[in-house]
Amino acid sequence: MEFCNTKYVDILENRRKEWSNLSFMYREISPVLSYRHHSITSPEKHKENVLNSSKIQELIKKVYQESNVSEIKLEKDIGFILDEIGFEKELTVVRWLGWTLLKLYLKGLQGILVNECLVFNLRSIMGNCPVIFVPSHRSYVDFTVMSYLCFHYDIELPAIAAGIDFKGMAIFGKLLRQVGAFYMRRSFRDTDFLYWQIFQQYIEDIMTKGHQPIEFFIEGTRSRTGKSLYPKLGLLSMLLKPYFTSEVPDILFVPVNLSYDRVLEERLFAFELLGVPKPKESTKGFFRSLRYLHQDYGNVYVTFCSPISAADYFSSKIDRSVHNLQPKHAMEFTNKEKNLISQFAVEIVDNQQRNSTITFSNLIAAVLLNGYSNNKTVTLNEAEKDVLSLKSMLNALGANIFSSKFDEDLKNVLEIHKNLFCLHERTLQLVKNHEKLTYTAAERLKGHNFLETTMNYSVPFILLQEYVNPLMYFCINPSLIVCILKSKHFIISKADVFGEFTFLRSLFSYEFVGIKREQLDFENCWCKLKEFEVISYNNNVDTNSVVGKNTMLISLFDKLMEPFFVTYYIVASVVQKEDEISEKSITEESQALLEELLNEDKTFINPYILSLNSISNCIFSLSSIGVITRIKIKSSVIYRVNYQKLAELLSRLRNYVQLISSTSIKEESNELKLTSKF
Repeated sequence: MEFCNTKYVDILENRRKEWSNLSFMYREISPVLSYRHHSITSPEKHKENVLNSSKIQELIKKVYQESNVSEIKLEKDIGFILDEIGFEKELTVVRWLGWTLLKLYLKGLQGILVNECLVFNLRSIMGNCPVIFVPSHRSYVDFTVMSYLCFHYDIELPAIAAGIDFKGMAIFGKLLRQVGAFYMRRSFRDTDFLYWQIFQQYIEDIMTKGHQPIEFFIEGTRSRTGKSLYPKLGLLSMLLKPYFTSEVPDILFVPVNLSYDRVLEERLFAFELLGVPKPKESTKGFFRSLRYLHQDYGNVYVTFCSPISAADYFSSKIDRSVHNLQPKHAMEFTNKEKNLISQFAVEIVDNQQRNSTITFSNLIAAVLLNGYSNNKTVTLNEAEKDVLSLKSMLNALGANIFSSKFDEDLKNVLEIHKNLFCLHERTLQLVKNHEKLTYTAAERLKGHNFLETTMNYSVPFILLQEYVNPLMYFCINPSLIVCILKSKHFIISKADVFGEFTFLRSLFSYEFVGIKREQLDFENCWCKLKEFEVISYNNNVDTNSVVGKNTMLISLFDKLMEPFFVTYYIVASVVQKEDEISEKSITEESQALLEELLNEDKTFINPYILSLNSISNCIFSLSSIGVITRIKIKSSVIYRVNYQKLAELLSRLRNYVQLISSTSIKEESNELKLTSKF
């Protein structure tokens, strides 16, 4: 099976042909090690190494002197912490749990497609330094698939960084530990110095003395939106420390993209984006979720990216010898190194997204949403034409697309997403009769307490947007260029478009994560848009730039950005009301205004404007560009407003939204109402 010149193999195909899968799961294995040493370090030995390390022994003496707690008690406490953290490896459990997972995969998935040529290449170079798997994180299915893949390809199972929430799951917390999970608290640096030091030392020991790969999710949590989250730097910095202190010769980071025809948690994600709290991880919840596995979830597409060498990335940019002047355990990153690590994290996430798989589900979701945004029905003929046009554009933009014949793909998608798409009189429509969520007390909500009618109306569209968002990595640049051209009521030069493009990419840097290469991205995208007649020149002069003749792509690129511009404008409008305002107030007031806008307006506005994710990203962005300043007062956080910068921002954002009379948003003492300009 090939797409985008890359061969993908369905690793479930042969398992479906077997009378019993036990022989495969209980076969003799000789896995390839991540980092070969003279001897294998056991999980218990890692804990022993940590306890006996000079760093922890010095820490014990320091705490004893400061608090007069006995060294014996401190060692006992450290032992408890290490038992909480440490992974185990029980091959019998690995085989049994792998067999169980395989049965679930065969029941709910059409296939697991892997670009195995890259896997074989990776196997051939493993053994000389630590290897870190860095998968994208869209579902809890991600880490099960990664572990199964390693077992399938005879790669040593990774030690997996897992949230402490899983540890509390009866039975499963122990099982996950026995197949390689090590547990980390979600937040501990400011509240538990001892835990922080022990965890750091544990990571260092499995990096320098361990033989297994390490797997962690750089986004920190599952993305509820289908877009990549901004990377977290804490664990990545710990993993890089042994390279910076020259304890290992190199580290290979392997970005992995996992794309889904349908995400198992899609419905829960939609409610969470509206502020409904995430259900607590529990064994009961796991068994309850099994009732959904009789449904068809299509394929999982796993793309291994080329490994990124830490030595290749950092060696020309830093001098590791500066850390030789102090004990390794006392090493602190310089500001330059911290900035480079941040850039490195974005590089990894960019690789994940660039190697994502765009499915027919994504294509048809974008076409259907464009139809709703323009208040028109989408017939089968129009859908086929628009999908082909979008597919050609995405191919030109470098997307990896899994799609063949329209009729076959549509039939498959209507079966996979029968809770989302349907055909009625040869028109494509959104299914809106979703199961309602049980009542949640207002004080437990993370944002505004929406009306029930708002929730019922919004959830299907937010579900739809979850499948549109994976396109945004490839569509953000053309979308911004089209929006800039449409926002101007006069002819604009290419240079002026680029200036505005750079500003908007900076504004949306938390929303759409990627490497900063504005000039190159802009030029490449500009050429593609000209080729597809999305933009053109008046009198063939590049100073006279206008939108072109390809109305379908112009409309689609235009509408893709609409909910983001609307949300950012509303958040900025809310922020200006107070000199100082809390994040909770910004979130609740923004969602309240957006709900009012959604329910009052006569034209279609995408309910994704209500998304907590976009509001949170906007707050981060406003802080990063100096529109608001984050101030911590005791245990609370407030934001102080820079009114001059805020006024400039509102003035620029106003170009991308249309203001008409009669609203609930006060800006500059005028009553205004926001609707889409698009």
